Amino acid sequence: MVALVERHTISFFKDIEGTINDARQYFNNTREPVAFTVAGRTIYLLMSTNDIYAAQKAVEDLNHDVSTVNFMSRFGVTKPGLQILFEDPPPSLLASTTLEPNPGRKNMVHLGAALFVTQLTPGKYLDTVQETCLDLLDQKMALHNLLSNPRFRTANTTSRPISLVSWVSHTLIESTSAAFFGPALLRLEPDLARYFLEFDSKMWKLLYSIPRPWSDDMLAARSKLQNALVAYLELPADEKAGGSWFVSKFESEMRARDISTHDIAGCLAMVYWVANTNTWRLCFWILAYALHDPRLKEVITQEILPFTTNDQPVASLPATLSQCRQLSAVYHEVLRVVNSPISLRHVTSSARTASEKVLRPGTQVMMAHTQLLRDGQVFGTSPDTFDPSRFLNKEGLTKSRNFTPFGGGTRLCPGRFFAKAEIFAFIGLAIGRFEMSVHSTKGFPRPDWKSGAGMGILSPMEGDDVLLDVVPRREKA
Repeated sequence: MVALVERHTISFFKDIEGTINDARQYFNNTREPVAFTVAGRTIYLLMSTNDIYAAQKAVEDLNHDVSTVNFMSRFGVTKPGLQILFEDPPPSLLASTTLEPNPGRKNMVHLGAALFVTQLTPGKYLDTVQETCLDLLDQKMALHNLLSNPRFRTANTTSRPISLVSWVSHTLIESTSAAFFGPALLRLEPDLARYFLEFDSKMWKLLYSIPRPWSDDMLAARSKLQNALVAYLELPADEKAGGSWFVSKFESEMRARDISTHDIAGCLAMVYWVANTNTWRLCFWILAYALHDPRLKEVITQEILPFTTNDQPVASLPATLSQCRQLSAVYHEVLRVVNSPISLRHVTSSARTASEKVLRPGTQVMMAHTQLLRDGQVFGTSPDTFDPSRFLNKEGLTKSRNFTPFGGGTRLCPGRFFAKAEIFAFIGLAIGRFEMSVHSTKGFPRPDWKSGAGMGILSPMEGDDVLLDVVPRREKA
């Protein structure tokens, strides 16, 4: 039998990681499944490696489509659009010679997910979009672009240092936008990165279906993002040149099913959020930890500099920097310690956990990956503390079943290769071209465990930042 806990809806979602920790400690850290009753709904919480691993494999009994429907509707996709998206494809589409082959007769939701995976799986499609993105990063990381961009400068000090949050977020979001959509999207809406960040900071209101008027600010920011995508979709095909294989194929498949431009934009807004929300945050935390620790900063700098000579093509940086053991350890430790990934499934038929607890149909399953990532039996002493040496001292730690920063099973994040390439290229260019130092001693930024919980890499608390003094790196005589 699963232990049952009554929980008020607001307290459950306002501090979901705190609620999960309280439940684990209340039951003496056994990591046995716990059932919460929230607003009349039963949610089974899984916290052990074996239970989560088994749940990820139980694709017949634990379904993701219900969560997908809810998520898409919150992004503004209409009921008629959702109906078409989940319909079996008609024979005319299966026989088409201009659309992607679909021998498995996938509906549009599953076909779109397969196209996205194909785009981001190592191979020719990923190579193309990644090369475009890194070329744009190379341009944006030039000294004159850094110093002349008013978005990167803080206005509350006389010396106007660089904001690490603004530098990392705008540079990576704009590069990713252009890599996926070509130059047209940012030409239509030059402030799209700012609008996205406004939306992303309020994303928890969408995730937890906060009603109006408390969600009006999130909905307004979402509308700006979707309006830009509608304008992009209404452009003639030749004006959308330079975009990714995925976006072109996805639009063609949606048009062939007579799905409205509004609903296509809603779906692409989801893609845009997935492609951008975690990458800049992960890059921010890596640099924040490195720049606040003089010894760590020096070690990483000495690792990276040999690979950042003037004749080193930026496209080669991700692969070469992956050889840097300390940088890789910091990357993995940030993924572990500043991360709150939660997976949801709906129980469609009676199922059992690995620990033989019964899951009743019509309920939900919540997989708390943070509990795996902070398991002291796997990651050693002080698992809540940032310590990249744990990945240097223990071989194979990234292959542990507890190391699930990207989820797992059929829902393993397909963007992990692209994100790592972007991040390593940004860090390589930043350290190779500039000498950076923390401008003030305001203190280390705090992760936002409240509003960001459950969505992946945490953002810093509102107002927390790392202010930097940045000058061109001097070549050694």
